[in-house]
Amino acid sequence: MPDTIPMEEAGEYRQRVRSLERGQDQINAKIDNLGNKIDEKFGQQKPQWSVIIAASSLTFIVLSGLITLITVPILAILVDLKTADKEIRAEVKEDMSRGRDARTLEIRDMKLALMQDIRDIREDLVPRKEHATAQATLANQLADLSRRISEVREDYKDLFSARDIINKLVNDVSALQRADREKN
Repeated sequence: MPDTIPMEEAGEYRQRVRSLERGQDQINAKIDNLGNKIDEKFGQQKPQWSVIIAASSLTFIVLSGLITLITVPILAILVDLKTADKEIRAEVKEDMSRGRDARTLEIRDMKLALMQDIRDIREDLVPRKEHATAQATLANQLADLSRRISEVREDYKDLFSARDIINKLVNDVSALQRADREKN
């Protein structure tokens, strides 16, 4: 077998290689075109950092305010309870060291009274579920009133007005005149 390729086959191979190269060039051109289009649409838009920073700052400020509004009353109550608890514990320790049973009972009663006050405060707090229930009730009442107003409008829509009566009389007179003309 010879190592050389006949001229006819070599020409065919060259033609195939050239067509493959042309195809590859076309694919490369299309990929470059696509890249340019993507750069035109997305690559030249710069992020607006000032807007992003302003929005982030505003969100941080609002959340900080909400957290402060929620935690300040709770912390105030906790501080009061801790100081009262410390005072009671100190008094109990003093009384127990002295051996006064009456004072111990008085302190225990004070502690029970404080615990009852805490329970009363917790009972006075309105849970979120009650707010949601009240809001749903108001929404239902509003929908009912809207329905009633619509019903009243529908009821009075079909009533004759003075204009309707005059139009009916004009039509009746026209019909009588036509009938009179037809007789003559």
